[in-house]
Amino acid sequence: MNEQVYGGMTGLITIGSPLDEVPDPAIRNVRQHVLALQAIQVLPGGKANVNQFTPRGEMNLVNGRLKPTLTIHPGETQLWRVGNISVENWYKLELPGWTFHVVGEDGNPKPVLQDEKYLLIPPGKRLEFLVQCPKAGTYPLRSLAFNQGFDNFGGFKLANVACSGKAQTPLALPHVISPEQAREQRDTLAEDLVRHRTLVFSIDNPFPKNLYGFRINGKLFNEHRVDQSVLINTTEEWLLKNTSHEDHPFHIHTNDFLVEKVNGKAVPINGFEDVVRIPRRGGSVLIRMRYRTFPGNAVFHCHILFHEDHGMMGIVQFRPPKS
Repeated sequence: MNEQVYGGMTGLITIGSPLDEVPDPAIRNVRQHVLALQAIQVLPGGKANVNQFTPRGEMNLVNGRLKPTLTIHPGETQLWRVGNISVENWYKLELPGWTFHVVGEDGNPKPVLQDEKYLLIPPGKRLEFLVQCPKAGTYPLRSLAFNQGFDNFGGFKLANVACSGKAQTPLALPHVISPEQAREQRDTLAEDLVRHRTLVFSIDNPFPKNLYGFRINGKLFNEHRVDQSVLINTTEEWLLKNTSHEDHPFHIHTNDFLVEKVNGKAVPINGFEDVVRIPRRGGSVLIRMRYRTFPGNAVFHCHILFHEDHGMMGIVQFRPPKS
């Protein structure tokens, strides 16, 4: 998968809107920008490079374009829907003088509005946020420097934001985004836990010649093995631990989770997500996950695709309770 995605076989799909439950139609119908963040390398002759080990020389693209220009009016409110569709690159977004008003994460509306000056977007992560242009001018949408442990990312401009034209009166931003998600979050936090699990993410040292040294609980991925078996209509906590020298973006399919603690410390909870950074060198993340109606198998993995391809993935089975 790593070679296919690095070569360009990737994209972004939007379904619905995180603003569907907001009463104000003016907010629900603001202009949108969908932004797919992607890193590629083009070889002489114009072909895309798929070789992970070739020196980078990468271009970081937005919707397949190099440093495009986004347009907005002074005072205008817009919804930006951003997805990191790269194989391993991390983006730390900054728009100087602006605030990111986060309304959605990983396909889930936020219970309440969340204001941020910077947004760290690991591989596979999606974030949706409102922006309002403070005044006319041209602003750089930047990715700030970020050290993942193995690679350093960022320190460049992703796009230009041109704010010009007729000024608009800024819309009043809602505090509550999704009452339904707020109820689901409260219910999940109130439910009894049926089990605690621990998943340890590790990298073999020294690194093996066959490259398959990325493990979860000491095991490489095996498509014929179920690694975790859970019961539908139950709630569990998973402790994700990282013994390696690299940050890992943990991702699970089908059932999203709430992040309760990072490195043993409680963090504010504001909605469900399906990609979370596990800090390196002994870092940990505690998540709470509920399994509702989906029966069958799915996968969980590191969303650095080279890690996933070389063993850092497992199968989770969702079983109905015994009758």
